[in-house]
Amino acid sequence: MIIYHICFALTFLGIVSLPIQTLPFLLFLYPIGTIFLLLVGISLTLKFSRTKRRDIPQKRFFDFFKQGTRIFSLGLLITVATFIYPHDGFILFGVLHCIGISIILGYFFVSRPMLSLFLGVSLVFFGVLLT
Repeated sequence: MIIYHICFALTFLGIVSLPIQTLPFLLFLYPIGTIFLLLVGISLTLKFSRTKRRDIPQKRFFDFFKQGTRIFSLGLLITVATFIYPHDGFILFGVLHCIGISIILGYFFVSRPMLSLFLGVSLVFFGVLLT
C-alpha cells in the first residue's frame, strides 16, 4: 500500500509519470486493498473474542463505536482536504471511511459468522452483477 501511494504521489505531483491507472498497477493495488481490509476484519474478530469474556456488551459496543467513529472521522478529514485542494476530484468514500463503517457495523455481525458469510458473498455477487 505504501509503495502504491508513493507511486501515486510522485505521479500526482508531476515528479515522474507512472501509468497508475493501468492493469498492472491495478492488479497490484486491489489485492493489497483486499488483504488490508481482511486484516481489519481478523483484528475485529480477535478484539471481540478477547473482550467477550470480561466486558459487558454495552461497553464493548461503545468501544467498537468509538474506534469506528475515530477512523471514519480521519476519512472525513481526508475528504475535506481533497475537496479543498484544487484538482480534478476528491475522495468521497475511501478505505478509511469503509474501515470506520465496517468496525461499527461489524459489531453486530462478528458473533454471527454464517450470517456474515452469506451477506458478504451476496453483496460481492450483486456488486459484480451490477457493475
